[in-house]
Amino acid sequence: MVVGVTRDRVRAFVYGAPMAVRYELVWKGEDGTDRSVPVGDLLTLGRGTRNDVVLSEEEVSWEHARFWVEGEQLYLTDVGSTNGTFVDERRIRDRVEVKAGARVRFGTRFEMGVRTVEGPARVKESTWIVEDLKSGVRRPLKLTLVVGDSSDADFRIAGAARMEFVAIEDGVMLVSGGTRRALRVGEVVEAPGVQLRLLEQRRQPPQRTARPRWGEGHYHVDASLDGRSPMATITDDEGNALVVEGETRATLVYVLAEAVVASRQAGTAPDEEGWLDDLDAVTKVWGRTAPSEVSNRLSVVVYRLRAGLKSSGLSPDFVERSRGRVRIRAARVSLG
Repeated sequence: MVVGVTRDRVRAFVYGAPMAVRYELVWKGEDGTDRSVPVGDLLTLGRGTRNDVVLSEEEVSWEHARFWVEGEQLYLTDVGSTNGTFVDERRIRDRVEVKAGARVRFGTRFEMGVRTVEGPARVKESTWIVEDLKSGVRRPLKLTLVVGDSSDADFRIAGAARMEFVAIEDGVMLVSGGTRRALRVGEVVEAPGVQLRLLEQRRQPPQRTARPRWGEGHYHVDASLDGRSPMATITDDEGNALVVEGETRATLVYVLAEAVVASRQAGTAPDEEGWLDDLDAVTKVWGRTAPSEVSNRLSVVVYRLRAGLKSSGLSPDFVERSRGRVRIRAARVSLG
């Protein structure tokens, strides 16, 4: 008997509380409709099942990023992910403030937007997970989980009818359309535009994060310092290509490609292949440079190179920066 185990009872204090502006993360399902989750005091995101938002992408780290709210501001930090967190295409390393309208990318593919909505304050507890089969995103069930298109939903799906998953002593109850019934582990709940599956959360050991696969795993670089000006071309297996314009950018590609070749000749492990200290890279491109100018100079050139890559259908993360180092990830390098 489940009398009294309802949203009103479990979260009664929410009702009657003043409405307030709160932040939501929003993304698209494969059917093109919006999905969203609210950000409370703290929201963790990653591939591990203990996160508040669980992503199934292999390139997302077990513990990838954290969002939290201080006062009326939303903040985000990367927690040491392998493939990075990007706000409006800029990779972040420390805490940053995120504004409504920003685009946040985790690794190379999964992207969310940030928006503000008006709704009641959220609460932060169970061993159950609700998985959205149309996008692969999972939400832990803490007491109750409301799915639907209303502003107070814990998991918003555009156009979806309201349904509530309620944790009870020995399982999960689904409340929808004025009816309620117990759910089995693995059961799929279907409604127009919605396919949700109930899973039981089990502790899993952290798993290695997959490195990005550029196209089918192959980016090719042809670079030369011969002739009147440096030249560089970057291509992939799918026919996308970028002819690098600008002497500085082409020289940087050549320098980084040269570092890849040197690493392979030395038998360096793939995870450490091609890295150059920022100072070394800047010195090879510009000559002796004041230490205070190193980061800014390199950041500007990398930003412009990534913009060119993106506009050519290539991944901006072909150029990788981490902890004062920079490299390119290329399967084949040809130097002239």
